Amino acid sequence: MLPIASQRMVVQNGKHMVLLSVDADLWQKFGAVIAPLRAEYFLKWHPIVILSPYDPPTEFVKAFQDVIVVKG
Repeated sequence: MLPIASQRMVVQNGKHMVLLSVDADLWQKFGAVIAPLRAEYFLKWHPIVILSPYDPPTEFVKAFQDVIVVKG
């Protein structure tokens, strides 16, 4: 996970994607959406922020360390 200061900078700079979760079972689907957006052939990756009332699974956090997850 990114440090809090880096997370704030991403949000303040804008141009990020926001995914909203209302279900605890959406993490696998989020991974299916994010993985193609993180393909090596892209010259630039856009920041991604996920808003969820649920903690992400450990596997998700390890696979997508640059994705910001805001729980609340």
